[in-house]
Amino acid sequence: MERCSMTTTMNQLSTIYSSSIEDMMKNIGEDLFPWKAEDEDMVRRATFFVRNGAVKLNSYDIRRQIVSATVADVSPARVTMDFMDEELVCSCHSEGICRHILAFLFTLYIQQHSLSKWVTEWKSKENEQLALFKEDRSPKTWDLVLTQTFEPIHHLSADTGYHAFVQKLSAFSHKAESYTPFEREWRPMFEVYVRFYKIRAAWHIVAQHLEDHDGNPWEYERWYFNSWLENETGKLSEALSLLAGKPRLFATDAFFAALRNEVRNFVQTGEGLFNQRISIYLAFWANLFTEKKWREDEMGLLKQSNSISKSFMLSFFYVLLKQHEDLQLMVKDTAPDNVVEWLTLAGIANDINDQESIRIIMEAIFPHVGEFLHSYPKPADTGFYVQKMEELYSRSGLSPEKREQIYYAYGRHGTEEYAEFLLEQKRYADWIALHHRFNTPYEALDYSGLKTVASEAPGVILPLLHVHAMKCVEEKNRTSYKQAVRIWKRMKTAARKSGKADFYNRYISTVGEKYKRLRALREEMEKGNLTL
Repeated sequence: MERCSMTTTMNQLSTIYSSSIEDMMKNIGEDLFPWKAEDEDMVRRATFFVRNGAVKLNSYDIRRQIVSATVADVSPARVTMDFMDEELVCSCHSEGICRHILAFLFTLYIQQHSLSKWVTEWKSKENEQLALFKEDRSPKTWDLVLTQTFEPIHHLSADTGYHAFVQKLSAFSHKAESYTPFEREWRPMFEVYVRFYKIRAAWHIVAQHLEDHDGNPWEYERWYFNSWLENETGKLSEALSLLAGKPRLFATDAFFAALRNEVRNFVQTGEGLFNQRISIYLAFWANLFTEKKWREDEMGLLKQSNSISKSFMLSFFYVLLKQHEDLQLMVKDTAPDNVVEWLTLAGIANDINDQESIRIIMEAIFPHVGEFLHSYPKPADTGFYVQKMEELYSRSGLSPEKREQIYYAYGRHGTEEYAEFLLEQKRYADWIALHHRFNTPYEALDYSGLKTVASEAPGVILPLLHVHAMKCVEEKNRTSYKQAVRIWKRMKTAARKSGKADFYNRYISTVGEKYKRLRALREEMEKGNLTL
């Protein structure tokens, strides 16, 4: 590691890497904005550090082209610059550029240039887009500026890695946010625009990583991109709710109209991740575009389109507008491979308390539930869909006979719901058979209603308790033997209530004889006083 004097080494570095330094200063001038308080404060502090000699060079590795320096802040910060990879890291762990990194770059820059001149030009620069925002607030202007801002993301390769993707997108998002209107009443609208344009610009990259190409769904990059998309769509939904809760200005009508067109084009012409695109479309129309005329006009446009999603989107509007006869015609297209989409619409109907639409949709998917659950969801997601279906079927007015058919279709994942149904019907023997079939853990039986069955039909629980007691015995340790005794005590109580004392005593005697060589078990049984 080569170490040199401060002035000489900084001069040498500024000469060797003059092109890189100038490029970085140019990027900083474009990425930071003098009208943003945090950016202006960062430049001012960095300039103060430089003029007070607070930047001290630590080392320079010629072979690796890495420079290290310390900035004397309240807590000293260590800045490391890798000129080979053009990466800057600061020990303060701030996201993106910080005042310490800026001070280090300024120190290199002033070896060959005037920092005062750079700062003056930066403060006085006329940003044409900002000026346009101030002078001509219109949907066309917002579209132009935001499209140009995120244009570099459109040109990124679809296989761009996650960390490079986030780093670049963060810089352009920061730039887009710098155009936020000063008037508070316009900020919610602008936030919706920014978040939508941001997601749309990144879509080709996200889709490339998330589309199922028979790869591992838990692959490192896929997991990160999926988390990013969920986070960003969540923030978009929050922005939509915030805007929807504000009084609508007359001047925003044109912005709403333009946004409707952009959202429609996105879902109809976008590529990849169809379900996710549909979800974004639904979020806009369910939460923000609530005017009846807007929805009727959109429905008219959809009827004239050739989009592959036409039927589903029309069904969505039939739900929103409660056009039940039209919805009844559309549900004829239900099949196992589109159950998820129809569940989404039923969920929306549930949100707006439209019980008739729930009934129509849930009756239509009824024949496909079994095949859907056994063929389409990932195993980890099956329980989620069962819970969702059960919530919706509980509001659809199914007959007891059809409810039972649904529980058969749920299989193991519907054990809890089926058990509750059987208790309602007072079919206690069937309740026992259900838990035998799916080998329900003993600890879960009380949550499923064992106490109710023991109270109403104590005799029927004896075989089930026997099975669990034997499982404990087979584990052959004293802790398990104690658990077996607790289960037998429960059998003792049930036998007394059901008039099966003689049967129970013969049973306990037989068990004791069979396992008489298990001394620990025999001791626990004797302490338990199990006979009636």
